[in-house]
Amino acid sequence: MKTSLAFDMMRGKHGTEYFNPRNASTQETSPSSTSSRQESNKPKQVFLSTIPFMDKVSTSQLPTIGFVILGMHRSGTSMLSGLLVNVFGYKIGEPQIWTKKHNKKGYFELLPVVEQNRMFLKGQGVRNPFASKKIRKFNASDVIDHIQDYNGTNILNDKTKQIALYRKAGKDLSKTPLQLALDELNNNATNIPWLLKDPALCITLRSWLPLLNSKPAVLLTYRHPLESALSLKKRQKSPVENGIINWIEYNKYAIINSVDLCRVITSNMQLMANPERELERIVHELTTSCQVPSPPKTFTIEALNSFIDPTMQSYSIGSSRSSDHNNTGVLEVYGKDNCVISKTDLIDDTHLHHYVRAMRLYCDMLSGEAFTTEYAIELLFKKNEREGHHNKY
Repeated sequence: MKTSLAFDMMRGKHGTEYFNPRNASTQETSPSSTSSRQESNKPKQVFLSTIPFMDKVSTSQLPTIGFVILGMHRSGTSMLSGLLVNVFGYKIGEPQIWTKKHNKKGYFELLPVVEQNRMFLKGQGVRNPFASKKIRKFNASDVIDHIQDYNGTNILNDKTKQIALYRKAGKDLSKTPLQLALDELNNNATNIPWLLKDPALCITLRSWLPLLNSKPAVLLTYRHPLESALSLKKRQKSPVENGIINWIEYNKYAIINSVDLCRVITSNMQLMANPERELERIVHELTTSCQVPSPPKTFTIEALNSFIDPTMQSYSIGSSRSSDHNNTGVLEVYGKDNCVISKTDLIDDTHLHHYVRAMRLYCDMLSGEAFTTEYAIELLFKKNEREGHHNKY
């Protein structure tokens, strides 16, 4: 754990408040209007280049010994992590979360990190990781202000299955999940280069950065909003529109929270289209551009084929490029790359505005615009904030 200076900076004692999207300066993007009602419905945006992260991790001289995978639930993060671990030998640490029927080949998540993320979220009233309205209020600086509160409950209070995993890994049961997580990430020389993955990190990443003795790179991955939402519906029995709204929140915060870190971008579509080429590109960029230590193993087609399983992903919507569609049911042709937003019977008209917003962000991710510092990202997503002649959405 770092010195108290990191915590003081997070508390704002050095003159600048830690970034919180709710408090960020915003810019209106709709045409001006004299109507107060129209004014209140304009989109609130923040330019990524103006975000004042007080932890200053991006400008620090800390070494890079690992990377964080950021991606929405059901976006192929387990497939991506599993390939990087099994094919290239990146480390996760122990103990890992157990395999479940939804991910038969594993989640590749460090158990104490998953547990601590739940505590971080629960500490701010987010008991359900898919409660989008509460997720928007998560404040990383509040976590750091009360970081000592998370050292009061050791893992003996966990459920039997968790305790068994900790015992099997030879862990000290008197420690807390936070302490055990930092042991693996900060103090375990055999756990380098490490890979850290949990969808909740999209929201909580900036709470972890001041606690690390290194400057992690980020591997950000994404999937078509409907594919993620349909997979969530199958797994969580939640309405498709809820999955769409959460897709917006998780991807929005993944982009914001990683904007000042060395970042490699991929997508589920790219990975599944050509796993060998995409994996080698990812590893090359992590190693050469982000200075992550070289992986312990080199690529072999046998290791790839022994792990990858396209049947694990049930839904494929396909590309949103204009050449893939005719004009029937097209809601909008968006952006400089003419990204087509097509109407779908999976979303009713009541929630169509959420779908259009998700697709606009998805299109900007496809084009790469969403990953530039000049990108202006919506902070709040309101029903009527539309540009142009499609403002009914």
